[in-house]
Amino acid sequence: MLAKYLSYKREIKPNFASLAGPILIMVIPLLLILLEPDLSTALCLVPPFAAMLYWQGLRPLHILLLFMPFLSFAAGFSLYLWIPFFVFLAVLVFLRMRFFRAIAALATGTVFGLLSPVVLSLLKDYQRTRLISFFAPWFDPHGMGWNAIQSQIAIGSGRLLGKGFLHGTQKRLGFLPNRHTDFIFSAIAEETGFIGSLLLLLVIGFLIRRILLIAYNSRDKNASLIAIGFAAILFYQAFVNIGMLLGLLPITGVTLPFISYGGSSLLTCCLMIGLVLNISAQPE
Repeated sequence: MLAKYLSYKREIKPNFASLAGPILIMVIPLLLILLEPDLSTALCLVPPFAAMLYWQGLRPLHILLLFMPFLSFAAGFSLYLWIPFFVFLAVLVFLRMRFFRAIAALATGTVFGLLSPVVLSLLKDYQRTRLISFFAPWFDPHGMGWNAIQSQIAIGSGRLLGKGFLHGTQKRLGFLPNRHTDFIFSAIAEETGFIGSLLLLLVIGFLIRRILLIAYNSRDKNASLIAIGFAAILFYQAFVNIGMLLGLLPITGVTLPFISYGGSSLLTCCLMIGLVLNISAQPE
Protein backbone atom coordinates (compact mmCIF):
# COMPACT_ATOMS: atom_id res chain seq x y z
CA MET A 1 0.00 0.00 0.00
CA LEU A 2 2.82 2.39 0.86
CA ALA A 3 4.60 1.66 -2.43
CA LYS A 4 1.41 2.25 -4.38
CA TYR A 5 0.76 5.55 -2.62
CA LEU A 6 4.33 6.81 -3.13
CA SER A 7 4.35 5.73 -6.79
CA TYR A 8 1.64 8.31 -7.54
CA LYS A 9 3.78 11.13 -6.15
CA ARG A 10 6.57 12.65 -8.23
CA GLU A 11 8.46 13.89 -5.19
CA ILE A 12 8.18 13.69 -1.40
CA LYS A 13 8.77 17.01 0.33
CA PRO A 14 9.62 17.51 4.03
CA ASN A 15 6.26 18.96 5.04
CA PHE A 16 3.12 17.70 6.75
CA ALA A 17 0.97 17.64 3.60
CA SER A 18 3.43 15.40 1.77
CA LEU A 19 4.31 13.07 4.66
CA ALA A 20 0.88 12.69 6.32
CA GLY A 21 -0.30 9.97 3.94
CA PRO A 22 2.80 7.73 4.15
CA ILE A 23 2.98 8.14 7.93
CA LEU A 24 -0.68 7.18 8.33
CA ILE A 25 -0.21 4.07 6.16
CA MET A 26 2.72 2.95 8.34
CA VAL A 27 1.35 3.96 11.74
CA ILE A 28 -1.95 2.04 11.53
CA PRO A 29 -0.44 -1.49 11.26
CA LEU A 30 2.41 -0.45 13.59
CA LEU A 31 -0.04 0.49 16.36
CA LEU A 32 -2.07 -2.69 15.83
CA ILE A 33 1.07 -4.80 16.24
CA LEU A 34 2.08 -2.82 19.33
CA LEU A 35 -1.29 -3.64 20.90
CA GLU A 36 -0.57 -7.38 20.71
CA PRO A 37 2.00 -6.42 22.25
CA ASP A 38 4.95 -7.09 19.94
CA LEU A 39 7.40 -4.20 19.88
CA SER A 40 10.17 -5.98 17.94
CA THR A 41 7.87 -6.88 15.03
CA ALA A 42 6.32 -3.40 15.00
CA LEU A 43 9.77 -1.85 14.62
CA CYS A 44 10.34 -3.97 11.50
CA LEU A 45 7.96 -1.62 9.67
CA VAL A 46 10.15 1.43 10.26
CA PRO A 47 13.24 0.61 8.09
CA PRO A 48 11.26 -0.09 4.88
CA PHE A 49 9.29 3.10 5.50
CA ALA A 50 12.50 5.15 5.76
CA ALA A 51 14.12 3.37 2.79
CA MET A 52 11.11 3.95 0.55
CA LEU A 53 10.96 7.65 1.46
CA TYR A 54 14.66 7.96 0.62
CA TRP A 55 14.15 6.10 -2.67
CA GLN A 56 11.37 8.55 -3.48
CA GLY A 57 13.67 11.53 -3.02
CA LEU A 58 13.50 12.59 0.64
CA ARG A 59 16.90 13.74 1.87
CA PRO A 60 18.68 11.73 4.61
CA LEU A 61 18.68 14.79 6.90
CA HIS A 62 14.90 15.08 6.68
CA ILE A 63 14.49 11.35 7.32
CA LEU A 64 16.74 11.67 10.40
CA LEU A 65 14.69 14.60 11.68
CA LEU A 66 11.48 12.66 11.06
CA PHE A 67 12.68 9.81 13.27
CA MET A 68 14.71 12.01 15.63
CA PRO A 69 12.12 12.00 18.46
CA PHE A 70 12.06 8.19 18.48
CA LEU A 71 15.87 7.92 18.25
CA SER A 72 16.27 10.39 21.11
CA PHE A 73 13.69 8.47 23.12
CA ALA A 74 15.51 5.16 22.54
CA ALA A 75 18.90 6.67 23.38
CA GLY A 76 17.45 8.25 26.52
CA PHE A 77 17.37 4.89 28.30
CA SER A 78 21.14 5.27 28.80
CA LEU A 79 22.94 8.54 29.55
CA TYR A 80 26.04 7.13 27.82
CA LEU A 81 24.08 6.79 24.58
CA TRP A 82 21.95 9.92 24.82
CA ILE A 83 24.81 12.40 25.33
CA PRO A 84 26.75 11.34 22.15
CA PHE A 85 23.48 11.27 20.21
CA PHE A 86 22.54 14.75 21.42
CA VAL A 87 26.00 16.14 20.55
CA PHE A 88 25.84 14.55 17.08
CA LEU A 89 22.35 15.94 16.54
CA ALA A 90 23.37 19.43 17.71
CA VAL A 91 26.37 19.59 15.38
CA LEU A 92 24.32 18.30 12.45
CA VAL A 93 21.32 20.61 12.79
CA PHE A 94 23.40 23.76 13.41
CA LEU A 95 25.49 23.00 10.32
CA ARG A 96 22.59 22.15 8.02
CA MET A 97 19.61 24.15 9.33
CA ARG A 98 18.67 27.68 10.23
CA PHE A 99 19.19 28.74 13.84
CA PHE A 100 15.59 28.72 15.10
CA ARG A 101 14.77 25.44 13.31
CA ALA A 102 17.89 23.89 14.84
CA ILE A 103 16.82 25.06 18.31
CA ALA A 104 13.34 23.58 17.76
CA ALA A 105 14.83 20.24 16.67
CA LEU A 106 17.11 20.10 19.73
CA ALA A 107 14.25 21.01 22.05
CA THR A 108 12.09 18.22 20.59
CA GLY A 109 14.92 15.73 20.97
CA THR A 110 15.50 16.79 24.56
CA VAL A 111 11.84 16.40 25.51
CA PHE A 112 11.60 12.90 24.03
CA GLY A 113 14.90 11.91 25.65
CA LEU A 114 13.62 12.97 29.07
CA LEU A 115 10.51 10.84 28.57
CA SER A 116 12.56 7.62 28.50
CA PRO A 117 12.92 7.22 32.32
CA VAL A 118 9.18 7.78 32.71
CA VAL A 119 8.32 5.15 30.11
CA LEU A 120 10.89 2.75 31.60
CA SER A 121 8.86 2.66 34.80
CA LEU A 122 5.75 1.80 32.77
CA LEU A 123 7.28 -1.04 30.75
CA LYS A 124 6.36 -4.65 31.32
CA ASP A 125 8.80 -6.70 33.39
CA TYR A 126 10.18 -8.68 30.44
CA GLN A 127 10.78 -5.48 28.44
CA ARG A 128 12.59 -3.84 31.36
CA THR A 129 14.65 -6.99 31.83
CA ARG A 130 15.79 -6.91 28.20
CA LEU A 131 16.98 -3.33 28.52
CA ILE A 132 18.84 -3.96 31.78
CA SER A 133 20.45 -7.14 30.40
CA PHE A 134 21.64 -5.16 27.36
CA PHE A 135 23.28 -2.36 29.32
CA ALA A 136 24.60 -4.58 32.14
CA PRO A 137 24.49 -8.31 31.21
CA TRP A 138 26.96 -9.26 33.98
CA PHE A 139 24.74 -7.65 36.62
CA ASP A 140 22.82 -10.95 36.78
CA PRO A 141 24.84 -13.50 34.74
CA HIS A 142 22.71 -16.47 35.85
CA GLY A 143 19.40 -14.67 35.34
CA MET A 144 18.44 -11.91 32.95
CA GLY A 145 21.96 -11.67 31.46
CA TRP A 146 22.28 -15.39 30.76
CA ASN A 147 21.13 -15.36 27.12
CA ALA A 148 23.37 -12.49 26.04
CA ILE A 149 26.43 -13.86 27.84
CA GLN A 150 26.07 -17.41 26.53
CA SER A 151 25.53 -16.11 23.01
CA GLN A 152 28.78 -14.12 23.08
CA ILE A 153 30.65 -17.08 24.61
CA ALA A 154 29.42 -19.33 21.79
CA ILE A 155 30.42 -16.86 19.07
CA GLY A 156 33.84 -16.22 20.60
CA SER A 157 34.60 -19.90 21.20
CA GLY A 158 34.24 -20.61 17.47
CA ARG A 159 37.39 -18.59 16.78
CA LEU A 160 38.60 -18.72 13.17
CA LEU A 161 37.42 -22.09 11.82
CA GLY A 162 34.92 -23.24 14.44
CA LYS A 163 34.56 -26.46 16.41
CA GLY A 164 33.10 -28.46 13.54
CA PHE A 165 29.59 -29.39 12.42
CA LEU A 166 27.45 -30.61 15.36
CA HIS A 167 30.43 -30.24 17.73
CA GLY A 168 29.45 -26.95 19.34
CA THR A 169 29.60 -27.41 23.12
CA GLN A 170 27.50 -24.36 23.98
CA LYS A 171 24.75 -25.67 21.73
CA ARG A 172 25.06 -29.38 22.45
CA LEU A 173 25.22 -29.02 26.25
CA GLY A 174 22.23 -26.69 26.36
CA PHE A 175 23.96 -23.50 27.47
CA LEU A 176 22.81 -21.61 24.38
CA PRO A 177 19.06 -20.84 24.53
CA ASN A 178 16.73 -20.99 21.53
CA ARG A 179 19.65 -22.22 19.43
CA HIS A 180 17.42 -23.14 16.45
CA THR A 181 15.44 -19.86 16.36
CA ASP A 182 16.63 -16.45 17.55
CA PHE A 183 20.13 -17.61 18.56
CA ILE A 184 20.93 -19.74 15.53
CA PHE A 185 23.71 -17.41 14.37
CA SER A 186 25.55 -18.06 17.64
CA ALA A 187 25.36 -21.81 16.96
CA ILE A 188 26.61 -21.31 13.40
CA ALA A 189 29.47 -19.09 14.60
CA GLU A 190 30.49 -21.65 17.21
CA GLU A 191 30.58 -24.53 14.72
CA THR A 192 31.95 -22.73 11.64
CA GLY A 193 33.95 -19.93 13.25
CA PHE A 194 34.70 -16.51 11.84
CA ILE A 195 35.09 -17.87 8.30
CA GLY A 196 31.66 -19.53 8.26
CA SER A 197 30.00 -16.49 9.85
CA LEU A 198 31.62 -14.21 7.28
CA LEU A 199 30.43 -16.42 4.41
CA LEU A 200 26.88 -16.32 5.78
CA LEU A 201 27.02 -12.52 5.98
CA LEU A 202 28.34 -12.34 2.42
CA VAL A 203 25.46 -14.50 1.16
CA ILE A 204 22.89 -12.29 2.91
CA GLY A 205 24.66 -9.18 1.61
CA PHE A 206 24.72 -10.58 -1.94
CA LEU A 207 20.98 -11.32 -1.78
CA ILE A 208 20.19 -7.79 -0.59
CA ARG A 209 22.46 -6.32 -3.27
CA ARG A 210 20.64 -8.26 -5.98
CA ILE A 211 17.29 -6.97 -4.74
CA LEU A 212 18.62 -3.41 -4.81
CA LEU A 213 19.83 -3.87 -8.39
CA ILE A 214 16.42 -5.20 -9.41
CA ALA A 215 14.79 -2.16 -7.81
CA TYR A 216 17.23 0.18 -9.57
CA ASN A 217 16.66 -1.39 -12.99
CA SER A 218 12.86 -1.58 -12.75
CA ARG A 219 10.93 1.02 -14.75
CA ASP A 220 7.81 0.45 -12.69
CA LYS A 221 8.01 2.89 -9.76
CA ASN A 222 5.57 0.84 -7.69
CA ALA A 223 7.55 -2.37 -8.23
CA SER A 224 10.82 -0.58 -7.50
CA LEU A 225 9.52 0.75 -4.19
CA ILE A 226 8.26 -2.71 -3.22
CA ALA A 227 11.70 -4.20 -3.86
CA ILE A 228 13.38 -1.46 -1.83
CA GLY A 229 11.02 -2.14 1.07
CA PHE A 230 11.79 -5.86 0.98
CA ALA A 231 15.55 -5.20 0.89
CA ALA A 232 15.23 -2.95 3.94
CA ILE A 233 13.24 -5.58 5.84
CA LEU A 234 15.80 -8.32 5.18
CA PHE A 235 18.71 -6.03 6.05
CA TYR A 236 17.06 -4.84 9.25
CA GLN A 237 16.21 -8.34 10.45
CA ALA A 238 19.71 -9.65 9.75
CA PHE A 239 21.33 -6.58 11.35
CA VAL A 240 19.18 -6.73 14.51
CA ASN A 241 19.42 -10.51 14.93
CA ILE A 242 23.21 -10.61 14.60
CA GLY A 243 23.67 -7.35 16.50
CA MET A 244 21.77 -8.59 19.54
CA LEU A 245 23.79 -11.82 19.64
CA LEU A 246 27.03 -9.84 19.56
CA GLY A 247 25.84 -7.65 22.42
CA LEU A 248 25.47 -4.53 20.26
CA LEU A 249 21.66 -4.41 20.55
CA PRO A 250 19.11 -5.53 23.16
CA ILE A 251 17.88 -9.12 22.95
CA THR A 252 14.62 -9.19 21.00
CA GLY A 253 12.57 -11.67 19.01
CA VAL A 254 13.75 -10.90 15.47
CA THR A 255 14.63 -13.87 13.30
CA LEU A 256 17.59 -14.28 10.95
CA PRO A 257 16.01 -14.40 7.44
CA PHE A 258 15.96 -17.88 5.83
CA ILE A 259 18.09 -19.29 8.67
CA SER A 260 16.03 -19.21 11.87
CA TYR A 261 13.52 -22.00 12.37
CA GLY A 262 9.95 -20.81 12.03
CA GLY A 263 7.18 -21.33 9.50
CA SER A 264 5.78 -17.80 9.34
CA SER A 265 9.23 -16.20 9.06
CA LEU A 266 10.34 -18.51 6.26
CA LEU A 267 7.03 -18.18 4.41
CA THR A 268 7.15 -14.38 4.56
CA CYS A 269 10.76 -14.27 3.32
CA CYS A 270 9.94 -16.63 0.45
CA LEU A 271 6.92 -14.51 -0.51
CA MET A 272 9.12 -11.42 -0.62
CA ILE A 273 11.71 -13.13 -2.82
CA GLY A 274 8.94 -14.46 -5.08
CA LEU A 275 7.59 -10.95 -5.61
CA VAL A 276 11.10 -9.65 -6.30
CA LEU A 277 11.61 -12.40 -8.90
CA ASN A 278 8.34 -11.34 -10.50
CA ILE A 279 9.60 -7.75 -10.66
CA SER A 280 12.92 -8.87 -12.22
CA ALA A 281 11.01 -10.84 -14.88
CA GLN A 282 9.22 -7.70 -16.09
CA PRO A 283 10.72 -6.06 -19.20
CA GLU A 284 13.07 -3.20 -18.40
